[in-house]
Amino acid sequence: MKLKILTILILCSAVLFGQDIFNGRAYFEEEKIERKSLSKAIALSVLIPGAGEIFLDSPRSGYPLIAAEGVIWTSGAVFFVQHKWRNDRSKWYAARYAEANPNIDDDDYYKIVGLYPSRKVYNLILQQMGYNINDLLDEKYNWEWLEESQQMKFYDLWTSSNRSKRNFEYAIGAAILNRLVSVLNVLRIHRYGPSKVDINARATAIHDNNIGISIMASYEF
Repeated sequence: MKLKILTILILCSAVLFGQDIFNGRAYFEEEKIERKSLSKAIALSVLIPGAGEIFLDSPRSGYPLIAAEGVIWTSGAVFFVQHKWRNDRSKWYAARYAEANPNIDDDDYYKIVGLYPSRKVYNLILQQMGYNINDLLDEKYNWEWLEESQQMKFYDLWTSSNRSKRNFEYAIGAAILNRLVSVLNVLRIHRYGPSKVDINARATAIHDNNIGISIMASYEF
């Protein structure tokens, strides 16, 4: 009788411990399956910031970065179009009212055109400052404003074109920074798990038909 009871206890223990071992193995295999590729997540974040977070099942921190990316590239496209239009417009204006050479693609030249009334005046100032004759502008770079108001209008066009170009470059920098933030976030999520993140991206109109980008992020680890 005692032998039968002992045998039953041994079988029950084997079943119980066997179940625990099986469950442990099943849990390990499940964890192994759920642990996704870090390199793939990083590649997705470099391609589209926020995509790596979504791939790692952390959409709350991924969607705001995607939204920020959309704002950045939309603003960048606007700045680029503004720069091209204002640049072409300023060159046309200088050629129309100062007979400047429209085939010259040199920012320094158009800066001088906006600051001085004519090539003769500019060269005269250089001579008075002791510059060599080789530093003077030749006939190819000729221009002459007949009215100061026209010169001022051109300078406003040229400076606004450069401002749009600079804002476009800032947008490119913001896109790079957004990718860096996403990659660092993916590394953290892969190691420690997801966390709460709030990112707000906003584009606002400011003076002279430009657009301002405002991006704010807060993390709760």
